[in-house]
Amino acid sequence: MDTLREIFDGRMSYFVADHCWNEEQDGVIRAFLNTGSLVELVYGPATAGRVMASLKAMLSGEAGAADDPAWRETWNNVENGFGWPPLFDELHVLRAFAEFGIFQPIDWSDKDVPQNRRLLLEAAEDVPGTIRGLAAHVDRILQLAPGHVDAPYDALVRTQRKALARLKLDLGQPITPSDLADLSGVSLKRIQNAAYEAAEGAPVIDKKGFITEQSAREWLRRKGFKFSIWPLIAELDILAEDWGRDVSVDPALLVNDDVEQESRPPEEYTFIPVATDQSKFLPALRGPAGYRIGPKGAEDVIDDYLEALAELTKAAVPRWRRPNESGNWGIVSGRSWERIPRAQIDREIAEAKRDAPAPV
Repeated sequence: MDTLREIFDGRMSYFVADHCWNEEQDGVIRAFLNTGSLVELVYGPATAGRVMASLKAMLSGEAGAADDPAWRETWNNVENGFGWPPLFDELHVLRAFAEFGIFQPIDWSDKDVPQNRRLLLEAAEDVPGTIRGLAAHVDRILQLAPGHVDAPYDALVRTQRKALARLKLDLGQPITPSDLADLSGVSLKRIQNAAYEAAEGAPVIDKKGFITEQSAREWLRRKGFKFSIWPLIAELDILAEDWGRDVSVDPALLVNDDVEQESRPPEEYTFIPVATDQSKFLPALRGPAGYRIGPKGAEDVIDDYLEALAELTKAAVPRWRRPNESGNWGIVSGRSWERIPRAQIDREIAEAKRDAPAPV
């Protein structure tokens, strides 16, 4: 039987590896396209180019830029980097809550900083209120950045809806068919059809139109849903270094197979970044000197693949060089992560070393 802290750490490891840069952040950055379009409409293309180039420079901490005629392409391309605003940390909190049922507002490495200690305590005292506040923040963003063809908000809305639906489930509030669809990642029509078919394990809709709690949990269990552990954590002194290590958690309380999944030896799988163009950071990308990673102008060359991968994992936005269709090596940025069997990675590392071009 795993302890609460072990289950939490397991979920955190999956979250950190698989949710570094997501479509939520991408959608927020692209929302600024509305600004450029408005400036262009009122002041013309030349002014829009200067405004958007200067705005990007300020947000990313770069030196000022004089002009960017191709600003739409720039703001549509996550490879160009736009810094890491505080909102992205809020989206991390919301996504960790929505997907993993955990609440982690700050990095534990900063727990001794008085400001972070205060923020952590305040947030942990009212987790439901904090989640509702973050969801309201998303609502405000969507109000200020209405649907732009180049600004994908679907992922942002999905995360917000799933977080609020999870909160209702955790607090014992009535669950609608739409809430269950958000929690299980299927369409509302799929929920309605399943309820109508009344097969084993199907959701049951009561006379008021809500999903019964027992059938909702059974449906979610079958879908591999990770039930929340934050209420158990909220009862502990989360500033204590060993919190949760002496708290046993009965797997039956989690309903699904969380413990079995999270107890899998970490060396069996490796997470690798995947770029916007779906190219992956794999051992075969080794050049004569090694692997080139990092943003343009501040790249590092690392001989060992696993060391390079470890550095990319730590980066807010992982960036690396890979050849395009013409054979030119350009920088791409990671947008998601993919889990690869470690045995496969080890084989590819051996192949890359064998086939590596001789140093020049």
